[in-house]
Amino acid sequence: SSSLPHRLWWGLNCAEFDQIKENLSEYIDSFIALYTEFGGPRLDKSVMRTAIIITALENTMFMVRAVPDCLEQCPEEEWSTIRDRHDPRVSSDVGGKSTLRTTL
Repeated sequence: SSSLPHRLWWGLNCAEFDQIKENLSEYIDSFIALYTEFGGPRLDKSVMRTAIIITALENTMFMVRAVPDCLEQCPEEEWSTIRDRHDPRVSSDVGGKSTLRTTL
């Protein structure tokens, strides 16, 4: 079981960062409106936003712990030649895992 802000963040987690940065306030407003419309209590936007940011920070630590796995999937010496996240060495599933794509 987890809080609504936690669940909302994990729904946005793999979205493009620029989209989240630009639209997070609107996403929260929309979620609160729909949640209330369908019978949930009115939520405090400030509390939601703070809890989402805390969850995002927790997620950052999860990603830091994924670095050793990333280095197993793509050797350290190759990273200097990767120019962006669309490089197939990181954008595709490597060894059946999406770790590189989702961690970057």
